Amino acid sequence: MYSSVLRNKSYSLVLLFVIVLVTLGAVACEVAEPTPLPNPTRVDLRTILDMRDANEVAADAKYIGMYVSMDGKINEIHDKDFGIIPTGSDEYQMAGAKCKFDKSQSADLINLRKGQTITVVGLVKDISDFMFTTIELKPCKFD
Repeated sequence: MYSSVLRNKSYSLVLLFVIVLVTLGAVACEVAEPTPLPNPTRVDLRTILDMRDANEVAADAKYIGMYVSMDGKINEIHDKDFGIIPTGSDEYQMAGAKCKFDKSQSADLINLRKGQTITVVGLVKDISDFMFTTIELKPCKFD
């Protein structure tokens, strides 16, 4: 009789454990509402590049993590991103921003052209200085 009571307790504990795991799994699988992005801060690409040249630390502290909107002239187009340089720049300008966009905008990429002025909106993920300054915007949207 004692062994059947222990066996029933073991089954009860296993059942309780399974119920707890299923409950935790259901809670973990709930889809969270996406956090709405704030209105982008309007910035000037040339101003960011000049600030970065003058003081890397200050530019990084001010702009990395900021949700921004900026204008630029397209200087390169690739499958997953495109580059912009400050408007009014000549063809030899290398420093600028890289817009890494969502795959849902891939079809819109067909309509872009080098030299076209465009407004991009995105989160400043990084500012790098490998050969020339590049501001990485990801995710990035464009009109």
